[in-house]
Amino acid sequence: VTLIRATAVVRLLDVTWNHLGLHGLGQILQALRGKLVQRLRLGQNVEVPGAVGETEHKDVQYSLLANHTRLKELDLSGVGLRAGTAASELAAALAQLPVLEVLNLSSNELGDEGLALLAPSLRRLPRLRSLDVSGNNLSAAGVRAALLNATNLSKLQVLEASDNRLGEDG
Repeated sequence: VTLIRATAVVRLLDVTWNHLGLHGLGQILQALRGKLVQRLRLGQNVEVPGAVGETEHKDVQYSLLANHTRLKELDLSGVGLRAGTAASELAAALAQLPVLEVLNLSSNELGDEGLALLAPSLRRLPRLRSLDVSGNNLSAAGVRAALLNATNLSKLQVLEASDNRLGEDG
């Protein structure tokens, strides 16, 4: 965190698989305040993503991401995101990231409800070319509903939705 604070521009920050926990992720987001960040990889830093409750996410202020309007890549895989306050806060922040091209939300527990919370913000990402929502307990109906009428996702080339419950309708 000290090194982050001493740097004005962070082109790539990759701290995946470092067992930082939600408190550590929150500290990193705080340290990045006011920095020019282009690629941010925070994934796989929660020991047991499915065991993370709403109260634990108070340490991670996803709203701070909204300040990084030049962000092109964001990896929040395996950080225990679920439908609720954290997903709503993330949705509001995503809507402020107009140049985001790659979004990895895999290995969370968003479910259809969480994806529905994020859907309006995803539609506001005209440069999004890769979206990974694999391993989020999503149904085919949930994915269809979330991405229905997403005409401004015309640049989307990769939609990774493996390890869900899409079934035969997927």
